[in-house]
Amino acid sequence: MARQKALRLVGLFASCSFIIIIIIIIIIITIIIIIIIISSSLYVYISSIFLL
Repeated sequence: MARQKALRLVGLFASCSFIIIIIIIIIIITIIIIIIIISSSLYVYISSIFLL
């Protein structure tokens, strides 16, 4: 009985940590995309200043 409870607890913890890992990966990807967009727009802005 206690063993089954422990296994269920481990399964719950594993699924929770899996969801947390997925959320962290999504946040990291979003941050990378935002940095790429900001850097590319900054590059365009700086190059247009130098062209003018």
